[in-house]
Amino acid sequence: MMRKKDIYINLLAAEMEKQRAHRQGRFMVVLALVVVYAGMACLGWVFYQERTRAYHDSDTLLREKGEQAELARRLEEVKSRQEKMERKADMIEQLEARNIVWTEIMAGLEHNIPLQVYLTHLELAEDEIVLQGVAADSAAVASLVSGLTDDLRLLGPGVLRYQEAAGEGLYFEIIAEPRLRDKDGPK
Repeated sequence: MMRKKDIYINLLAAEMEKQRAHRQGRFMVVLALVVVYAGMACLGWVFYQERTRAYHDSDTLLREKGEQAELARRLEEVKSRQEKMERKADMIEQLEARNIVWTEIMAGLEHNIPLQVYLTHLELAEDEIVLQGVAADSAAVASLVSGLTDDLRLLGPGVLRYQEAAGEGLYFEIIAEPRLRDKDGPK
């Protein structure tokens, strides 16, 4: 008998082609999944970084806002203190403007009293100065009144009484008003 020759068909190549195609398909699917997951991971990382930066920026803004509020509060305190100091300075200026400097008035009297005039009484009050004394003659009293008139620290000196004294000379009484210190006047 004859043997039939067996014909072998190499199905392996087709099967291998199927397997190769199947492997390539799997590889492509895996590769696509890896690319998708990698893309999602990158997007997630980017979003995470953006969110972290946004939180950091908002924290920084909140801290700066708090610092600005603190600075504004301190600025208000400084302005309040400055206003108080300005009010106090104004009060001091007003008090100084209404201040009578008696030492200056007394120094002015010393220079304005002629040699022939002797003071026997000096009265200082808030609104007037009274000078009483004895003068050698009427020219000495006139010289005293003239000197007091020229003194910028006194207003309107005038003779209240004028009479002859028991011995030689004249008894006089002069009244003047002290000028308040002001910014434009003498100091």
